Amino acid sequence: MRKESARLYACLDFTSALQVSWMRKRDMHILSAGTLMYTSDLRFLVIHPEKSENWTLQIKSPQERDSGVYECQVSTEPKMSLNYSLNVVDKQCTVYTERGSVTLDVGRSLGSSSCSYTRLREFRSARVIHLFDQFC
Repeated sequence: MRKESARLYACLDFTSALQVSWMRKRDMHILSAGTLMYTSDLRFLVIHPEKSENWTLQIKSPQERDSGVYECQVSTEPKMSLNYSLNVVDKQCTVYTERGSVTLDVGRSLGSSSCSYTRLREFRSARVIHLFDQFC
């Protein structure tokens, strides 16, 4: 299976002297302050090129449990924030044929962008047939 990443982009044109943090709203877990990470989950990473206004939260190999709202906070008074909704969906359906059943993986959706691929797997032979594969 491909290794995909979900990326939440924030372009903040006034952050040169301010602290930017990312938080997962589901459990109010602060994931980062600046580029310093506060999670033991190594799939999470903040990307902030030097002298850039871009702050990106990257989640490597996202899973359905990563779905939810993430907040980018800027340390102003009053606090400013941007909320991002991430929806990670694995789509599967079973197709019945005269010879038996196969599983059809029809894609993986990450937020508003999607990476799609199609794969047929015949359970009896454990054979995988790639019909279409588009990398993100």
